[in-house]
Amino acid sequence: MRQIAQDSQPATALPDVELILLKARFAEQQRATERAQKPLLIIEFGLITVLSLASIVWLFLNSATVLPVIADWSADLLLQLGSAAWTLVSDAQTFSNPFFLVVALLCVVGLAVATPFLVED
Repeated sequence: MRQIAQDSQPATALPDVELILLKARFAEQQRATERAQKPLLIIEFGLITVLSLASIVWLFLNSATVLPVIADWSADLLLQLGSAAWTLVSDAQTFSNPFFLVVALLCVVGLAVATPFLVED
């Protein structure tokens, strides 16, 4: 009877101590990263808020000048943007233009530099 009881009990192996320590170190690194990124997120939110409010104030103060321009500009804006985008994409010379290549390169470099700051784990 004892033999049957011993055979029926599952053998539970304890996890390796090094694995537990590795997981604890990794969790601590993640917490340190989150603590380091928190001020950056606060600053980013603050800057976006300030720039948004400044833009709203500027539009309000210059509404007599800006609103007629926006009204004239937005009438066919979507059609013009769609036409311009299709022209750029369909024109093979656009991609060989040095200005386009410089702008594209700056965008890629900007994304590469900004990604580590913006990516959340």
